[in-house]
Amino acid sequence: CLSGRALRGWPEARIVIAPVPVMILDRHPDGIEPSSRAIGYWRSLIRKHLPDPHDYVDPSWDPAEREAVARYLDAGRHVIEWRGISMCRFCGKMNGSACLGDGSFVWPRGLSHYVRKHDVRLSQEFVAHVMRRSSTRSGAQARSGRSPSGSGGPPRSST
Repeated sequence: CLSGRALRGWPEARIVIAPVPVMILDRHPDGIEPSSRAIGYWRSLIRKHLPDPHDYVDPSWDPAEREAVARYLDAGRHVIEWRGISMCRFCGKMNGSACLGDGSFVWPRGLSHYVRKHDVRLSQEFVAHVMRRSSTRSGAQARSGRSPSGSGGPPRSST
């Protein structure tokens, strides 16, 4: 047992654990939607500072909650279209070239693919945001007598 001591003639070994980058960014990596925070933008060859989706895989995530979050992501409002296609960091699927959002957050169109197909669990802060907005929307529709659209997504802006 070394109990923290180096062996004679050998340098002391140190284990360094690099922190996992935060999933929620203060703004989009390219500066679009400056009033929105960004989620689901992953590490790439040119953006090594972004998080790796492999660090967030959680097959134990409640399937109903996961699907509710995925539906919310799919129903986001269109923010911007890019010229290039984003590829899934797991399977290589083409995930589109647009960003979607809800006024508070912006995310890549393909983020729901990561949630559904690869069990990528989004941050608890974002999940709580989705559930709060989804329940607020459902409650408002019930009080108004309108039937819910079933999308479970963010409220649509009138612009």
